[in-house]
Amino acid sequence: MKLTKVFYLLVICILLFSITASAQDTPFIEQATDAQVKKAQGHYARARSLLIAAINEFDRATSVANPESLLDVSRFRTTLIDRAEELERILEEKQIDEQAKNLLQGILYKIEVSYKDYQKVKRL
Repeated sequence: MKLTKVFYLLVICILLFSITASAQDTPFIEQATDAQVKKAQGHYARARSLLIAAINEFDRATSVANPESLLDVSRFRTTLIDRAEELERILEEKQIDEQAKNLLQGILYKIEVSYKDYQKVKRL
């Protein structure tokens, strides 16, 4: 049940990302203003960290029940990892000013700390 919810959430996220990215009135990142680039980078960084969190959640679910009979686990994980790496390339492509970089690193740190806290609580 949980695995199905995670799977549907991932599919919805990927569809929303592809719809948003293909909007015709949106400028290409090379032509965007600094404000647009900073805003987009925040969204891309969040999308990347959510994909990584989804991979971790998927791995935990597969340790409980193997979904091999329903989907190709290796291909599914590889697809998510590839998407996260593509977002990483987008984030590296455009220079980020120090304030935005610190903000993004702070967000990633909070996610990591929250995950570690979650792991501790899970063990108790």
